[in-house]
Amino acid sequence: MKKQKKLDWEVLNDFRMNLPKCKVDVVVGILNGGIVPALIASNVYKVPVIWCKCSSYEDRKKKEFVFENVNIERGSVENKRVLIVDDIVDTGETIRNVYNFIRDYSPKKVRLLSLVIKHKVYELCKKLGIGYTLIVPDKYWVVFPWE
Repeated sequence: MKKQKKLDWEVLNDFRMNLPKCKVDVVVGILNGGIVPALIASNVYKVPVIWCKCSSYEDRKKKEFVFENVNIERGSVENKRVLIVDDIVDTGETIRNVYNFIRDYSPKKVRLLSLVIKHKVYELCKKLGIGYTLIVPDKYWVVFPWE
């Protein structure tokens, strides 16, 4: 079992203070973990937030990515500056798949942001341009203050 890394509420203030200085038309929050950071971003940018619930399922040796309860319609992101927000990037799979889903709806610009990233995905986040507030060593299981 991994050791826990308990974050305090101050990490959310750091997140808020380090939001990209850019224009955003809509925030896409990834449920469930991305609720708090997405609401903070939505409040700071004074834009609506829409939600996307995603899950990864493994069936034998094939991994499948499934969107559930998606309330994203083409008109909500088409030709708009979109900020996708999640709580943590552990493997990068969730945020990358949400990005691909959103990209199919022809947004003007898409930015990716996470409260926390794991050290093992630092290079991937750098390559994909995923912004973050905190890097956590891979040996830890992250516990957020709202958990």
